[in-house]
Amino acid sequence: MRNPRGGVALLLAVAALLPVGAAQAQSQDSPLPSFGRYKPLYPGQYLHLAYTQTDGDEYFDAEGERRDGALPTYGPSALPREDLRAELSWHFPLFETYALPFISSRMWRARVQLGYARTEAEGAVADFARDESDDEATFADDLATEGSGLTDLRLALGTYLFGAPSSGWREGRSGPASLLAELALTVNTGEYERNTPVNAGHNTPAVHALLGLHWSPWAGGFIDAGLRYGAYIKNQDPTFGAQAPAQVGDTLSWDVSLAQRLWPGAYLSIYGQGFDRESNRYENPRFAPNPPTPPPGSDAIPAPGNYRDDGVERRSIGAGFDVFLSQRLTLGLHYTRPISGRSGQFDLDYNFRVPEGCFTDAVGCTLLPAGSVPVDGLEAGRALAADRISLSLRFHFLERDTFDCVGCSS
Repeated sequence: MRNPRGGVALLLAVAALLPVGAAQAQSQDSPLPSFGRYKPLYPGQYLHLAYTQTDGDEYFDAEGERRDGALPTYGPSALPREDLRAELSWHFPLFETYALPFISSRMWRARVQLGYARTEAEGAVADFARDESDDEATFADDLATEGSGLTDLRLALGTYLFGAPSSGWREGRSGPASLLAELALTVNTGEYERNTPVNAGHNTPAVHALLGLHWSPWAGGFIDAGLRYGAYIKNQDPTFGAQAPAQVGDTLSWDVSLAQRLWPGAYLSIYGQGFDRESNRYENPRFAPNPPTPPPGSDAIPAPGNYRDDGVERRSIGAGFDVFLSQRLTLGLHYTRPISGRSGQFDLDYNFRVPEGCFTDAVGCTLLPAGSVPVDGLEAGRALAADRISLSLRFHFLERDTFDCVGCSS
C-alpha cells in the first residue's frame, strides 16, 4: 500500500536537482546547493526550471585578489550572463522484475538538462572587438561580442549505493542517509562562436563523476554534501583568438549545505561550494590586446606554441529560501557570494618580424625575440567573483507511480 504522506515528504527533497550555471564554464562543476538535492525521491518524473543572473563585473586575479571588471588586460570590462535552464529527471527502479545483482535492488535517477543563455561582453573588451583599426596589427579581425543561444546538453544516470533500496520504497521505507553515485556527459551542442569572448555553449565535451551524500539527522533538517570530478575533451577551436583553453584542466568540485524547516512548507538553507581546476593549456594564441610596440619596419606577432596557466579555483557561500506553493509546486530564491578564487593567466611570447608582413619561413624574413605580455584566460580560465541570484520553480508531475510495483499489495 502506498504511503499517502510519502509523496509529500519526498517532494520536499526535489530542490536543486538542476545545476544552475553561472557565467563561465567552470560553473558546470558547481551546482547551486539547496536542501535535499541528493535525497532519493519517490518514483516519478520531475521538472525543474531556473533563472540565474550575474553581472560578471568582478573577478579574482591570478594572485587571488578580488578586483572590479572581468578582463584586466583589456581594461574595465564585464561578462554578464542570464540563464534559463530546464531539467527533466526520472526516479525509478531498473529491471526490478529480473532480480539482477546490484541493478534491481536499488533506485536509479536519470536527468536531461538544456537551457538558453543570453550573454554579451561589455566595456573595453567589447570596444576592442568592434575596433577594426587595429585588426592588422593585432591579428584580431572579425571579432564579435555576443554568444547568446542554447546551452550545452547534459545527460546523467546514477544510482544509490545505499539508503534507497527498490524493495519497500513505494511504502515510504528508507533510511535517514543515502549515497548517490552518478555519471554525466556534457555534449557540446550549445551556441558557440569562435570570435566572441562569451558563449552560451563551450565547444568542450566533458564527462563527470559524482558522489552525493544525503542525511536527515533530525526532523525537518537536511545535510547534503557532494564531490564531483570532471574531465574535458580538447576544444579544437578555442574562442577569441585562442585565449580560451584548448585543453581544460581536470576539475574537482565540492558542495555542502545545511537546511532547516522554518514552518510547514518553508525551508532556509545555507551552503558552501568550490572547485579546483588543474592547469589549463592554451594552444597557439593569435593575438593579445597589449602587444609590444615594434620598431620601424617591423611588426609584432605571437610566438606559436602551448602555454599554461597556474590553474583556476573559486570558493563561494550562499543562502536560499524555498517555499511550497502547493503540494507539487515549489518556489526558490538563492543568493551566492564568491569569497575567494584565482583566475588563469599566462605570458604570451612575442617576436618582432622583420621586415613587416613577411612570411616567417621566407628567405630574408627574420624573427627577433620581443618579450612577453600577460593574457587573461577566457571561459574555463576565468574565476568571476560577481554575486549570483537564482530564482527557481520546481514541479512534480505524474504523482502516481508509473512503474510496475512488483511484489506490492494493492
